[in-house]
Amino acid sequence: ENDLYPTIPRAATTLCILESTAQGRVNWWHDFTERIRVKGSYRWRYLFIPWYAEEKKYNLTPPTGWKPSDIAILHAKKVHETSPEWIGKAVMLSPEQLYWWELERGDAVKRGILNIFLTNYCATPEESFQHTTVAAMSPEILERLRLQATMGKPYDVRLGGL
Repeated sequence: ENDLYPTIPRAATTLCILESTAQGRVNWWHDFTERIRVKGSYRWRYLFIPWYAEEKKYNLTPPTGWKPSDIAILHAKKVHETSPEWIGKAVMLSPEQLYWWELERGDAVKRGILNIFLTNYCATPEESFQHTTVAAMSPEILERLRLQATMGKPYDVRLGGL
């Protein structure tokens, strides 16, 4: 930030794009993108593009009679709930997209790299920032917990009674 940014001209004709695959949390990229996403910036615009944004890129025809797994259904639900924020409309994944996702995820689980798969094919920014090292809980458990979590509802805390 202190070395590169001063070299970028502040002109209407200047376009600077910073793009990266997240590599865990508590690092410069995570701090920078979260700061821009949450607080905004006069110099930067936050843009997150989820894996499903290009419908024709990641899909595979499922075999006859294929039924998505429970985890795939949870993922599709998360996509439907969060997609309006990222691509401006609610997205219902096609069977072809969901089949592709389920196969790729299954392969990543077998290879022990689910965290890398979720980083590269994320549906939300939070999902992109996976741990890059071995954690106390497996990526499968963390993924299921995140997919089942819902936003809390604010409430009024009144001190001294009602």
